[in-house]
Amino acid sequence: MRIAFLTDTYFPQINGVNYALKNWREELESRGHEVYVVYPKNDHNPGKREIELPSVKSRLVDGYRVGVPTFSSVEEKLPDLDAVHSHGQFAAAVLGLYFSRKNDLPHIASHHTPGEHYLDYLTKRERVQRGLEKVYTRWEKYIYRKADKVTAPSEYERKRLQSKVNTEVETLSNGVDTDFFEEKETDFLEERGIEAEKVVGYCGRLCKKKNIEDLIIYAERFDGEIVVAGGGFKEDYYRNKFEKKENITFIGRLDRDEMPKFYSSLDLFITPSTVETQGLTVLEANSCSTPVIGANSRALKDTIEEGRSGYRYRQGDIDKLDKRVQKAFKRLKRLEKGAKDVAGEHSVEKTVEKLTCRYRKLG
Repeated sequence: MRIAFLTDTYFPQINGVNYALKNWREELESRGHEVYVVYPKNDHNPGKREIELPSVKSRLVDGYRVGVPTFSSVEEKLPDLDAVHSHGQFAAAVLGLYFSRKNDLPHIASHHTPGEHYLDYLTKRERVQRGLEKVYTRWEKYIYRKADKVTAPSEYERKRLQSKVNTEVETLSNGVDTDFFEEKETDFLEERGIEAEKVVGYCGRLCKKKNIEDLIIYAERFDGEIVVAGGGFKEDYYRNKFEKKENITFIGRLDRDEMPKFYSSLDLFITPSTVETQGLTVLEANSCSTPVIGANSRALKDTIEEGRSGYRYRQGDIDKLDKRVQKAFKRLKRLEKGAKDVAGEHSVEKTVEKLTCRYRKLG
């Protein structure tokens, strides 16, 4: 099959959507399919079967660009397709609707990010936010009702989206590359001068919605080391205010190849985030046999299996976080095995197997 991935975000931006697309594309192509990626023009040099859209700078997120859907310029670079698959609610959705209608192609729309949760990046005025949310919700209903199949990465997000747009939504995990993310013997911490019997950590964007203040407050109680990896809007703020704490180490952004070593070096991965639609870092950590303590919020209620791959706590409740961490250390071996098993259930191979079945069924 020849499939076009139409996306509103692409490398060099680092996020779960881009790595999900990368994994899906590689797995599909390993099975003999051709995958074309259409993305907003940025600093990425297009490779084989990658097509740029004109783009403008995003006002929502630094470093991101918004694609401008130009149909003819894209169409002339695409071969005859068997399916189109949109990943985003803006240019990607418009292109998906256009190509599916014009060429009578099946159109799958995968929901990755609830855009209404990021309107406060655009304006701080609550009244304006409410107005924008109404407009956005109407648009979201329209594009998803026009698709042949709509997917969401977790059961929580499926239910939320289905009730919102009033159309059938199917759960399709983003999947995790369990061959790449595997437990490794590593001196990752020693190379950075970190020596402690107990080590927990976080990796991801450093921004308000990830709530890493929980980790920083918890440092005063934890009898070990907390390692924070990643960058973002508030990286300088966190570093300047909290880097002097004796048992917190900020190590900045990591190359992709370093991630399995990072996860494997931790006893526990902790994510206080309350905005996850699945939580890909959770599955990556699990795949490296590292249990996770996460906020009992949104999709993490599904992704973190209580007592099997980790534990959940109410974000902001440091007492509960402390109890969950202590409980996890007492049951570490059992949780490590459970974490690995849970990741295996979300392997990218299983996701792509379901995906190809949908393409064929719709075609």
